[in-house]
Amino acid sequence: MGSNTLEIIRSWEGGWNLIFVRKFLGPEMYEAVPNNEREAEIRKNWDDFLENDLPRIDDTLKQERWIWKPEDNEILAQSED
Repeated sequence: MGSNTLEIIRSWEGGWNLIFVRKFLGPEMYEAVPNNEREAEIRKNWDDFLENDLPRIDDTLKQERWIWKPEDNEILAQSED
């Protein structure tokens, strides 16, 4: 399984499900890399998340009508037209 997934990979005892995981930094980036390189890596991963992952998450959640209140479903239906 890749590090960027939209599937349930484990259940928490509290009844929550983890549906997305993304690593922004590997362990080697915490201490062995200068701050400016670490910041650049975080920014690169954040931009990638905003451009690629977040729209997929948003689209996936919009398809799950049971999540939304009835009035939200009407808004979602109108935005699909």
